[in-house]
Amino acid sequence: KGNEFIIGAGYKFPEVKLPWKIRGKTVVSDLNIRGDVTIRDNVTVVRKIDDNTSQATSGQNVISIKASVDYNLGKNLNLQLYYDQQITKPKVSITYPTGNLNCGLRLRINLGGL
Repeated sequence: KGNEFIIGAGYKFPEVKLPWKIRGKTVVSDLNIRGDVTIRDNVTVVRKIDDNTSQATSGQNVISIKASVDYNLGKNLNLQLYYDQQITKPKVSITYPTGNLNCGLRLRINLGGL
């Protein structure tokens, strides 16, 4: 059995100017901000019909937080700042709680529009 809830939001700031110049020109582009929070609950249960018992064999609660900011530096160049964190809490005691964090700066070059 599993349940998942996702809450997300985003906003676009039009025509944001950078405080510095690139190749002597002021860059003006849209700034896109996006954020998501996900809560997921999974459980696997073994049922013994003869004994009328149920036992959880695996499962986890997972909380995920994602955020990103995108800005186009040019026609074929995009800059993204991102944050992605995932926290897992197991339902059974044979595994440990874990957490993963990814964050950074990404520069994308689009070679298809050259």
